[in-house]
Amino acid sequence: HRAAFQLYGDALFLDARKRDTMNVLGMRYMTLVVIDANNKFWPISHSFVFDEDHTLYEFACRSTLEMTPGRTKESIKLGFGDLFFEPHRVKEWFPNILMMIDAYHLIHARNNQSILAKEFGPVVWSDLKIHFVNALEANTEVEFLKHIDHALAVAGSDQVVKDKIAAWQKEGHRWGHYSRNTVMSHRFISTSNYAEQNHWSIKANAPDDPNRTLEQNIADIIVRDQTLFDGRQTDKFRWWAVRGAQMSAMP
Repeated sequence: HRAAFQLYGDALFLDARKRDTMNVLGMRYMTLVVIDANNKFWPISHSFVFDEDHTLYEFACRSTLEMTPGRTKESIKLGFGDLFFEPHRVKEWFPNILMMIDAYHLIHARNNQSILAKEFGPVVWSDLKIHFVNALEANTEVEFLKHIDHALAVAGSDQVVKDKIAAWQKEGHRWGHYSRNTVMSHRFISTSNYAEQNHWSIKANAPDDPNRTLEQNIADIIVRDQTLFDGRQTDKFRWWAVRGAQMSAMP
């Protein structure tokens, strides 16, 4: 965990599971995640909490930093989380961070569970989604605004929908890739759901069970992490073997 944070900690993905069905205490799982150069997630901190709270995230972030020599709070440049996070609070922990709303929760969550699907309703959202996706992926603010204009055109005379679109346009710096792309070396992050990927991985190895103890949850995560890290190391060895064979075959 510490080595992954040292190597890849410029960008952080923060999230907590909303379900309280992992153990008999009803405690929820909260995590900090980084990604490597191959866009593979690495969990760097695990916590169990009774509720998602900025103070608890602050404790987790500061504790993880204290256990990671060579990684400073000033070195974290980019963060992703859902609407729960207040950017000014996160900047108290990491003064140089650009805190983004992650696209998974905002747009891509399945079964109409995304923030925007819930806000606009499934019928309206089905017409607007492509324009918001295009705005999300726009490389410049000019392109971003062009796609927002397309969404406004789809809204037609529905002023309520147009007002909601305009409100999200004002927040574009918090979710559009044109804003993320201003952070050096993070232009090609392929997605923003790495914390969710970590959740899915844990659930696959240890399905929710409200009868399990917290100690069992912790043991499950330790086993999962060891399996995950062993797999990452195997992938690394395999890559070097293939690359070495290719280099040996060169004239």
